[in-house]
Parts: sequence; C-alpha cells; structure tokens
Amino acid sequence: FSSILKDLNTSALGGQIVGMSRLWPGSGRMMRSYRIRVKVPRIDPKSVMAAVGSPLPSDLGTNSLSSAALSFTIELTCKSFIVRSEKGESPLRKALTEGDAELKKLRAILADPAVHPHILPYVRWIVGPSSSMNPSATMGPVERPLYLLRQHAHASLSDRLASRPFLTLIEKNWITFQLLNALQSLHDAGVCHGHLTTENVLLTSWNWVMISDVGCQHFKPVALPDDDPGLWIHWFEGRGREFGGGNTGVGTQEITVGSGHLGSNGEKRCTLPPERFFTPGLVKDATKTTPTELAYSMDVFSLGCVLIELFLNGERALDLGDLMEYRRQGDASNMPLSLKQKLDKIESSKMRAACRHMLSLDPSSRLSPVDYLDRLSASSSSSITHDARRNPKKPDVKISSHSSTLAPIPECFKTTLYPLLLRLRIEINSPDARIALIACKYGDVIKATVGLKDSWGVMYFSRLIGPTLQLLETSAKTDPSKKSKVGEKNCKPSGDPGFSLNEMLLETEELLRQIDSGFATRGENDNFPALDLSSSPKLLPLLDNIPLSPLNELGPQPATAQLSIVILLQVVFSSVRHVQRTSSKFVALKLMHRIALFSPDDVRLQRIVPFVTSLLQDPEPIIRASGIRVLASVLSTVT
Repeated sequence: FSSILKDLNTSALGGQIVGMSRLWPGSGRMMRSYRIRVKVPRIDPKSVMAAVGSPLPSDLGTNSLSSAALSFTIELTCKSFIVRSEKGESPLRKALTEGDAELKKLRAILADPAVHPHILPYVRWIVGPSSSMNPSATMGPVERPLYLLRQHAHASLSDRLASRPFLTLIEKNWITFQLLNALQSLHDAGVCHGHLTTENVLLTSWNWVMISDVGCQHFKPVALPDDDPGLWIHWFEGRGREFGGGNTGVGTQEITVGSGHLGSNGEKRCTLPPERFFTPGLVKDATKTTPTELAYSMDVFSLGCVLIELFLNGERALDLGDLMEYRRQGDASNMPLSLKQKLDKIESSKMRAACRHMLSLDPSSRLSPVDYLDRLSASSSSSITHDARRNPKKPDVKISSHSSTLAPIPECFKTTLYPLLLRLRIEINSPDARIALIACKYGDVIKATVGLKDSWGVMYFSRLIGPTLQLLETSAKTDPSKKSKVGEKNCKPSGDPGFSLNEMLLETEELLRQIDSGFATRGENDNFPALDLSSSPKLLPLLDNIPLSPLNELGPQPATAQLSIVILLQVVFSSVRHVQRTSSKFVALKLMHRIALFSPDDVRLQRIVPFVTSLLQDPEPIIRASGIRVLASVLSTVT
C-alpha cells in the first residue's frame, strides 16, 4: 500500500486518496486490483468527465455532478503490476512507450459511451519510478510499476453470481444479450480482448454490462507452452485471498484488506482458447502455427466459458487440466466428461448448443457474436411464436416458462428494453429523473413484455408524473433533435437551452401536494376507465384504486418476454436508493405496485416485498403509509 500511496500522489491523480481496499479475485498473479476513493478539491463536471473519460452513472460515484459541494469524491479501480526488463532501462522504456501508444489508441476508440456503451476502457495510467539503483545502467534487471485507472463499477459478474438475490434465468439471458452485443462492438472497432472472464465483466446496480481490462493483453504473452504452467499462473491464473498485516490509515480513512468473493473456482478457472498453447520442441506443423497475435475467435471461446459459468451460478467451465485434456483429444465431439455434464445443466437447449459451438476446437468454425445473437433470438423461433398467436389455446404449442425450446432472447430485449436502458447509460440522468423516465415508458414496456395494453396504468402514471414530462417523452419519439445529447448536464434538449429535467420534476411535487395523503381520488373530471367493483370488492381497496388486471388475459407472448418485466423492476430498485425527492419514492412505490401484478410469486416475495419493507423506515409519513398499502396489496396477490 505504501508504494501505491507514494506513486499515486495528489499531483498524479488530481485529488487526494481518502480510502483504498484490495479487490479479489485478481486476473493473474502479476496484477493486483484496488478500489480507491479520491477526493477532488473542487467540482468541475467537464474536468471530471475528462479525467474519467465518460459520463459517471449515478451508482459509480458518491455524489452528484450537479452538487454545490466544495469537494467531490469519486471511486476508481486501480490495476497495478510490474513491467520488468532483464536487459536494462532501454528495452523497458520501449515497452512502456508502445504500451502507452496502445492505451491511448484504445481510449480514443472506445471512450465514447454512445458508440461503445458496454466497454469501460482505462482512462489514465501512471508509471512509477524505476526500482534499479542506477536507472541509467544499460544492462541488468530493472522494473517499474504501472497503474491503470478506470471507473469503479457496482460489481463484477463473478461477485454478482455469489450475491443475493440470485440472478433469475431471464436476467442471465439479458446479460447474455448484452455480452454478445458488447463483444461484437469490440470486434467492430478492431480490438480483441484476449482474456475475457467473469471478473472483468462488470455490472451496474441495474444489471448493465460493461467489459473492462481492455488493453491489459498488450503486456501479456499471446502463446503459452503447454508443458510449463508457470507463465499461465503468472499472467492469467486468478489469485486467492491474501491476508495483510494490519491496517494503514489514510487521512481519516483506513486502508483495509477486502474480503471479496473467493473460491477454488477463481484460482483454477481457465478461459483461454486451446490454440494459444503450443508444445515446445516438436516439429512445427504447417497447419498448426504458434499464434503471434490475438484473434476474434479467441474471444468467442472465452465468451463461451463465461456463459457456462453464468448459467451454472459461478461454477467454472474449465480449469487448466480440463483444457489440456480437451486440446489433446483434438475432437470437439469428444469433450471431457466434466464439460459435457456442465453443458447438460444449462436448461435452454438453444443456449446449450450455442455454448457448445463456442467451445469448438477449430477456431474457424466459431461464429461471430452477432451470429450467435441471431441464433438465440426470438426471430429464429418465429414459426412457434406465430403458431401460438394463431391458436393460443392449442395444447401442443402451449407456452411454458420451463420449456427448453423457447428462444432465450425475446424480441422485447432489442426493441424496447435495450433502447430504454441505453439512455440510462449514455445520459447523465439523476436517480429522480430515471424514475420519471421509467414511469413515462411504463406502458410501452408492459405492452412489449407482458403483451397487455395497460390503459389504466398509463393514465395513472401520466397524471402522477405530470403532463410536461409526458409531453417531453412523446415529442422525443417524433423529433430526435429534442433528445438529450451525451454528456449534457441535466439532459438539456438542444432545442430548449433553458430546459432542466430536474425542474420538470418539481411539477410532480406540486401534483402530490394536491393529492390527499398521497392517494388519488376519483373526481368528475378524471379520464380514468370505470372500475368493476363487483369483481373483487375486498382487494380493490387495498390496491389503492388500481384494479387487478386478470393475468389469464395476457397476450400470446413467449414466457421469456413475460418474465422480462423483472429487468425494469431492477432499474426501479437501483434508482430509488439514491433519489432525493419524496415524490420519486412515491412514484417508485406505484411502479413496484403495478409491476407486481404481472410478476411471478418468486419475484414478488424475493424482490418486491423486501424492498418495500425497507421503505417502511422512511422518515416521510406518505412513503410509510403508501408502503404499507403496497405491501398488503402485493401479499394479497401471492398464490
């Protein structure tokens, strides 16, 4: 820790380190990861974004960019390792110069989140002093520490798989959809990752996927000998938990050794493709040359290992021994028994086939990520979907949530959910604005996922969030010029320089003041549909004038699309933790209330009920009262 504090000083970072902790597992013994909190002396949103390289999502920092505070604390992840040369300082400087040029090239290509929303490149790197007693010496071993800095994300995929609430099947499909898009985006930019694992696949609190550690492979070997695991251990093997000796203070904060997710899985996992290993001493075969540079097909093999680990809840796909056995067999049809057993655990037959194809021994037989995306999408099962729509009551095409033949990736991912969540990634929206955006898009998401046109819910949220916000979203659909630009503070539309989305949220505050105790009453001028009070007179009062929508009248959407509503629910959960206005919490409760009607019982009990229960401790009486009503209503719908 002491060397890091010395090298990452205030002049190098532009701020003071006020906290730091070790992150595990790591990517190879050569690299250590740290989470650091840097206190910037003054707020300058443009300089902060320039330092970080892209807009900061609300869950990646501790304060808002629009805060009027005198200091600003940001969270970064620091990857540190040693660059060593046995032939003096000159070759070391050459390697560092080449690495600097490569990192600058990657930052220029990948830094724009509007173009590459799933990539999180390194935005700053710092070279430490030489360890040699005589830096000018031309011969002898010399080494320098290198520190790579990027944004700190909510969690890695490895950590998320070990955290509660565990990911549902539809959330795993959603992550798969984003991973395929992310890798295709990286390859379209002419970049190979080289070592994709669940440790460098990052997730925000609303399950948006970002790939990190792009550029680290410049310092790692491409080809590895198969008779000596030493290089693999040094460069690629995950590192287990290490216990440090005591804590070190940094100002008023303490540097502590973290106790991150650990297991033998992280130490022995191997996601490298077999073609990166060679046998020294053998006569070279013209058809089997030792690779000298990374290829796109190598990333596809690593992605297959990541997806198997994702669907097996963290169980590794291959270790080094399994990979060597698979490589020696030389036949993809004769996979190791352990790998076959793990593939058989994947429920979806289409996903299982895609993962098996990604692990092909022949690199040329592997497809591009977009090809796998097409095979896994609902369009490949159009015949089943159309048949179900023609005759939804036909027994042989009955849609079941446990069917393994349905397409894992429904059409609503591409058409509705992805464009909506993309806005949360590329626009600087406050958590309050995110809740308002979700309320505006509620009707579109329900129609695309559940297959139901919820006119009552759309009218309810239209009234609750205010006509101005609703008009803004409606006009943005027809006039793209009114959409906010990336990096523009408070999402100001280009056509209205005086517009502020936060100011528009005040309209919701005023509307809530007009509602008695926070609950809407029906008046003569309300345009809400008439309610059938005779259908369930006992439940309707608990539903706060929101009628029960019969679940047996859902449209003939695939089961995967119907379950996709949990993705929208997670956005509400992550945003309501950071909202500043009481009205935003009220709208979030209503969203949870309405979404619960279309959710399965496990989502109601494991996601909605615990979160609503936590809001019962809110200091605002209106939130506590609304929480009790929502909690009673949700529990009454559990079968």
